[in-house]
Amino acid sequence: MIRIDTIGALIEYRYDLSVHCHAWDCRNGGRVDLEALALRLGKGHGCLAKDLKRHFRCSKCGSRDVGFILSPCTNSLAAIASAPMQELRTVKR
Repeated sequence: MIRIDTIGALIEYRYDLSVHCHAWDCRNGGRVDLEALALRLGKGHGCLAKDLKRHFRCSKCGSRDVGFILSPCTNSLAAIASAPMQELRTVKR
């Protein structure tokens, strides 16, 4: 059984992670650069929402009320990912 519970596993098994602002008047969202996230937090860092949420803040409104969507990488997702999109930024500590 494959365990996808770390950032490194997301990269290894070619998953995509997107993050979305839950603020009512914002609804900003974007794709997470997993390689950059791994450099910042480490490949062994957990990839569940409870592990990641404190590291993200909306770049549009500043809210920390964010959610994540995990999906396997497919050709159609790669095409969508190449489209311009406003990204959320990670919180600098």
